[in-house]
Amino acid sequence: MRKFNFELSLASLIPEFINQFLLNASIDQNSITCLELEDLGDALKGARDPGLKDIKKFLSLDNESHLSGEENDCEDGCEHEHAHKDPLVPKSVEETMEEVDADLEEVDNEYYHRYTPAELRYIFDKVIDNIDKIYDYYLDYATVNLTMTVNFKMAGSLESNLVVEFLGHGIKPENIDDSFYVTVKNAMVSDDIAVRVYFYYDTGRTDEYEKVFNDITDVMNVKHEGKYNGRMN
Repeated sequence: MRKFNFELSLASLIPEFINQFLLNASIDQNSITCLELEDLGDALKGARDPGLKDIKKFLSLDNESHLSGEENDCEDGCEHEHAHKDPLVPKSVEETMEEVDADLEEVDNEYYHRYTPAELRYIFDKVIDNIDKIYDYYLDYATVNLTMTVNFKMAGSLESNLVVEFLGHGIKPENIDDSFYVTVKNAMVSDDIAVRVYFYYDTGRTDEYEKVFNDITDVMNVKHEGKYNGRMN
């Protein structure tokens, strides 16, 4: 692993770090996706915990707002659109088939997994706030650590993945060579679960990635403290 030119004092700052990093002009705003949110949705389908209501609503798993006439919008600028269906209205076979075809078409659509930086800040913040519940649901579903990967494109045809990996129940992380890791001084998101953040990169273009990453973090460092000291306090 190579060290990323930025440091977080607390794990709770990760959502805002993701937001500010992805808002940089070097990032293609139309390329940002997070496929793991679909897996997270599958893991939480059977969850009945009221504390997960906002997350399920974001992932289109909760029909309560639709039934009560509320708009399906998240706070903090969330704009993600998924249609909610009323389960109380019976459907004909034709309607059901049309709905299935529409769902499959939506999954194939390039916009289906696309998110804005504000949306990702929102959902990562909610996940971290409820990590003890979510981690166990996901572990039961997938039998592996909860790992959420944000894919994006940068200037100069570079592509990368920003990975947020949650580590619980004494599971030790594997060393990943082709990555820049972000130092998180207090990496605990709960009493039992830690987190690590890193970026994948093409090792054949290391210098290009390092330059773009440094350009982005220089802007972030100046914004936060007025100097390049590599910390986000």
